Amino acid sequence: MNYRDSRRNCGPETATPIYVLKSPFNEKEEFLLNDGKRSDDRAPLEVRKMYFGVSNISQAKGSSYVELGSTKVVCGVYGPKEMAPSSIFKSTGQVLCEVKVAPFSSYVRRSPVPDRQVKELSMQVKDALEAAIILEEYPKAQIDVFLTVVEDSGGVLAACVTAASLALCDADIRMYDIVVAASVAWYNDRIYLDPSIEEEECIARAGERLATSKSSASSTEDELEGSNGSVTVALMPLYANGQVATMVMSGSVTAAKLQDGLDAALETCRKVYAIAKQVLIQRVSEAKLPEKLED
Repeated sequence: MNYRDSRRNCGPETATPIYVLKSPFNEKEEFLLNDGKRSDDRAPLEVRKMYFGVSNISQAKGSSYVELGSTKVVCGVYGPKEMAPSSIFKSTGQVLCEVKVAPFSSYVRRSPVPDRQVKELSMQVKDALEAAIILEEYPKAQIDVFLTVVEDSGGVLAACVTAASLALCDADIRMYDIVVAASVAWYNDRIYLDPSIEEEECIARAGERLATSKSSASSTEDELEGSNGSVTVALMPLYANGQVATMVMSGSVTAAKLQDGLDAALETCRKVYAIAKQVLIQRVSEAKLPEKLED
């Protein structure tokens, strides 16, 4: 007797699980290939292609969409709005920043519940925004910033900071300056701008191996040779001759390599700032165009 229900769209009786055919970096593998290019055909000091857009969410007061290579982030800003009566009184405004990562954003399915890494990401973005927003202009008010990471291909913090800043500008929030961010990594004493997710994972594993191999807590310059680490810098280029809003670093890097990496990251921030500024100017010009046509 056939018990198959013809009214349902039944799947196959057997299934084969999907395996991710991914060969991660190992400790003997270099970022650079034989032709001097990285795995994604970039030079060590070359950033990925980027795209910025604003006013893409009609329900939000301000919104933005940012692409850094394959990394995609959407941001919506709501407010400023009056704080709840039960909240603690503050003469300055408050920023609520929440980052969500889509379950399909990476090759490993992410949990919809924010984990420790996502919560830290929200706090890091919030620190950068609080340094850029003129909170004294919004007493007893709250500004909500919601970000969604659609795809994570590396440089998520830099993409989130830039997306949130563009959305705040689109929402006409008073700011000291546009805050933009860039990331740089070190691997075997070489500097790499805008690392991909594979490179970030490789650097993290190298840092773990270095931490476990140390026999003592103290370390010398020789022990740190072949530095492995990364840093993300958020910068306001025109405010106070280049004010750093926040900086997040991981790994072990020598002082000389750190200075070289910071210089490269700050220069990248200035280039990103020029693109973000042009996008906002174009948006304002498009908003004024209907008014001229009506006149």
